[in-house]
Amino acid sequence: MACRTFSTAEVATLFGISADSVRKMEQDGILRRLKVPGIRYSRSEVYAVLREGAETCTVGEVKRLQEAIREKDAEINRLRSTLRTIAEEAKGGIV
Repeated sequence: MACRTFSTAEVATLFGISADSVRKMEQDGILRRLKVPGIRYSRSEVYAVLREGAETCTVGEVKRLQEAIREKDAEINRLRSTLRTIAEEAKGGIV
């Protein structure tokens, strides 16, 4: 199973902060970067940080973050479907 990850920009969007703030979180040891090409963060770790932060966030902020996660997951599923379609068309010689 493929490892699900977030980019710096995706983490920034989920948290409602800048990419620089995400990098600061990494420097402060709040969030760890995965040892893969590029800069990627584990979805499970990002969710764990969100859960920890939820204890100090307002209900509105938590709901906004949860909605952002649902939207990103839906976007990922749409992109996967598009890639599958492209791959199937390529196999059939239709380009």
